[in-house]
Amino acid sequence: MKERIVELNNLQASEHEFETARRIFVDYFSQKYKDIPSDKLGIQNVSTYLDSIFDKTLHALKHENLSAFFAYLDDTVVGFATFGPLEQEQNILLRTIPVHLEYEHAKRDIRLSFVNHIRVKYPKAQKVILMVRPANISYTKFCAESDFNRENELFDTSAYLAKTYGRNSYDIYSKNI
Repeated sequence: MKERIVELNNLQASEHEFETARRIFVDYFSQKYKDIPSDKLGIQNVSTYLDSIFDKTLHALKHENLSAFFAYLDDTVVGFATFGPLEQEQNILLRTIPVHLEYEHAKRDIRLSFVNHIRVKYPKAQKVILMVRPANISYTKFCAESDFNRENELFDTSAYLAKTYGRNSYDIYSKNI
């Protein structure tokens, strides 16, 4: 199989690619959150929440400094990531990195491909930032296995992270690149 990462902005991506990304996003996080009580996640309904988050992501892709990566194996979209610089442009927020459930076995490699692509896109970047719900054990495990460090003090230096995510709902993980 041939793997490739393609960066598309809102002007390049087709409706089909974004609908594929929505399916990957909703399916992936529905699976991850299925055994976690909604109150522990701090939400009312998982499905409604995920659709809302994806809609906000599409809005941000069109109106903010946000871009998207699509990971392909051969001609199949197997992962989707959104990213953009924070106020301190040396810090790049990798917002979401869900992987198609059929490629769960390769998710670590697919996610690390996104991180490596950040290095290319932002050669002056110093850190990649991930936002992780404490209840998302598998994502926390990915961070530990991939040399990301918990760095919640970034809530104090980034108004965007503090306002958009909040330290009561998320942990910040960072990796020097």
